[in-house]
Amino acid sequence: DNDLAPAADAALAMQRWWIARGRYGEGRAVVDRLLRAFDDGMRLDPRRAMRLRAARGNLGFPLDATAALADYRAALALERARIGDPGAIDDPRLLRPLAALLHNVGLCVQNADATGLHAEDASRLLVESLELWRRMNDRDGCSAVMLSIAIAAIGFGRCTDRTRSGCAASILSAARERDVPLAAVDAA
Repeated sequence: DNDLAPAADAALAMQRWWIARGRYGEGRAVVDRLLRAFDDGMRLDPRRAMRLRAARGNLGFPLDATAALADYRAALALERARIGDPGAIDDPRLLRPLAALLHNVGLCVQNADATGLHAEDASRLLVESLELWRRMNDRDGCSAVMLSIAIAAIGFGRCTDRTRSGCAASILSAARERDVPLAAVDAA
């Protein structure tokens, strides 16, 4: 049997464990082996293939945002191909992975690009993610993306003296929505 599903499910279940313990390299090595087997012809359904690409991004992000960006973009392309037009879908179970991937790609663009050359790309992805979270009436998703948008605006120098208070208000609002301790917001 050349079905990778059981091994992929195990690796996906281990992802949070590897991240929580800072064992990014170990987790990424396992996911890399699975993706190589998939590329070599082993069977894996499109949803698991997308989730493995995203897991590889999650495990690589703390080490190298630029490399993680390639993984997240690959996962995003797989998810877009799998679900088609998100405007024609109302099922949150189908929209949630796309919204999360858009958020992750936007964060990676923002973190991998200290020059600000791709600020518009990051903003576009984050806004698209926010629109999907709003369609799903998901407060946590909305506030997480709003926080990322405000931080991106500050990071890319988009906040002038006039808009700086608006960015700060957005960060505080998103933090309150998610019950983030204000000390964590002050540190950001």
